[in-house]
Amino acid sequence: MRNLTDLEVLALSRLITDDTVDRARESVTPGDYVVPLDLEGIMELTVGVKYNQRSPIRARPWNVVLRLLGEVNTLRAEKGEATLDIAEIAVESHDGDEKLAKRLEKEATEALKTRLTAPLIECRGQISIGRREIRSRK
Repeated sequence: MRNLTDLEVLALSRLITDDTVDRARESVTPGDYVVPLDLEGIMELTVGVKYNQRSPIRARPWNVVLRLLGEVNTLRAEKGEATLDIAEIAVESHDGDEKLAKRLEKEATEALKTRLTAPLIECRGQISIGRREIRSRK
């Protein structure tokens, strides 16, 4: 018995989607199984070249909240007022306006994009499937 080649691993990985695995798992009852694998077939793969792209810049809402809370608490402490507690704020805002939160996150992300340069990252080329004919010998 031999190990799978890198191309065989790529081909098999493209055959099995999360949905396929989920459906199969739902139909198999718990237990121990010995599963003989005896497959034959052919698959055409196109493996793309590596490329560079800018990593997306996104606001980190919790970092913004913590920074604002720190600033507010510093100002309140200087005035002799009680500081705000993150746990209380979380409970009070739990059922808050989602549209407002999304809008503020979008605005913060746009502000970051105008002030920061996104890092350049190397990406692996896509793998596309052409013809496939896979079947069990049994």
